Amino acid sequence: MDLHRELNLRKTQDLGWMYEVSKCAPQEALRDLDRAYRNFFEGRGRHPRFHSRHSPRSSFRLTGSVKVERDHITLPRIGRVQLKERGYLPATAHPRSVTVPERAGRWYVSLAVEEERRSLVPPMGEAVGVDLGIHALATVSDGTVIENPRSLAAWTRKLQHLQREVSRKKKGSRNREKAKARWSRCHAKVADLRKDALHQATTMLAKTKPV
Repeated sequence: MDLHRELNLRKTQDLGWMYEVSKCAPQEALRDLDRAYRNFFEGRGRHPRFHSRHSPRSSFRLTGSVKVERDHITLPRIGRVQLKERGYLPATAHPRSVTVPERAGRWYVSLAVEEERRSLVPPMGEAVGVDLGIHALATVSDGTVIENPRSLAAWTRKLQHLQREVSRKKKGSRNREKAKARWSRCHAKVADLRKDALHQATTMLAKTKPV
């Protein structure tokens, strides 16, 4: 792409620091930009929006040599990084790309892998409907109630406390920024608890109920 050539030219002029990072990250960002504009001009999407580097949702994508071990991952130019969670990637899976997002001060790794399709056993029984709730995570039409995680209530109370703490701080002050950072980390924890519980619930329903 022309943008790739322009970027490489700028590297040699006033962006020499970009040689310190993997070339995949800016290349993948330019591919995403190109795809977004193509979708816009062909009527398949809206006009691409500018994303500031101060955006609360930032990430980059890498391709190439990605090696995953049980408790480490090796990324291009970054090197070997220890994983907090481990043992999730099947030994037969082959990583195609890796996305590294930052959320609430923490970094995550998301892998796109290529794996042989397994033969699935069709679930037995009647199809059901699911109603998502607040007090209970979900209620199934057959009467099954899926409760929220036990720790969710405590974290929700802490989130409310931190929200009040933020509102009491002076706008623009350093203390307010620190309080907002604590609130963001707690908010991410609550979201992760609900997301994990939903994944477990939907996996259980998919395995036991037909579509």
